[in-house]
Amino acid sequence: MGARLLRQCILQPLNDLPTINLRLDALDELLSKEQMFFDLTVTLPQFPDLDVTFSHFAQIPNKHSLASGRLVLVLHFLCINLLFWHEQLNMLS
Repeated sequence: MGARLLRQCILQPLNDLPTINLRLDALDELLSKEQMFFDLTVTLPQFPDLDVTFSHFAQIPNKHSLASGRLVLVLHFLCINLLFWHEQLNMLS
């Protein structure tokens, strides 16, 4: 979790019960599928901070920021596909 998000969660905790329950369900899912949890702990640190990524889209583009943005989109696409195929393989076993 990023420092800004952690600070926001501490200063403004959730008070919406459905959202809290969704997060608890997601946590149960991760804890019940140990291999998926460990795969995520290895994979997620390889991706850039989303706040930094989104700030790239809000800036006036230049040659460097355009290349960075394309790379982030490719990495995001690969991550989504990795998680999808990991889940598909788990369903087969």
